Amino acid sequence: MVAFTRLFRNRHVSKQEIIRTAVARTAEAAAGRHVLLIEDSSEINYAAKSLRKRGLGRVGNGKDVGLFVHPALAVDAADGSVLGLAAATIWRREAKKADDYQALPIEDKESYKWIAAARRRAKR
Repeated sequence: MVAFTRLFRNRHVSKQEIIRTAVARTAEAAAGRHVLLIEDSSEINYAAKSLRKRGLGRVGNGKDVGLFVHPALAVDAADGSVLGLAAATIWRREAKKADDYQALPIEDKESYKWIAAARRRAKR
């Protein structure tokens, strides 16, 4: 746990590079296979630690603080083996939904993450 914490606190380590490396290795493992992407979103709620955390957005009830993660896991369609992380989006919600949210184009909605992950990985 100490080593894990040191890794993520190291100024030379970024979440983008960790994701980029994992995605590249998954792409190699997926080459030539029929691959399924399994996606889901999770809320990470830091309400209990809000006084010790900075840079978070609003989650859940709109009052709690935290962030969201939307990973896409690559799975071999033939045998079900897990190939690795195909994509991941991590974000914080800074504002509440617009009053005209339903009328916005899909590309302007938070839910676009479902389509974006699949499109980004389809080429690989």
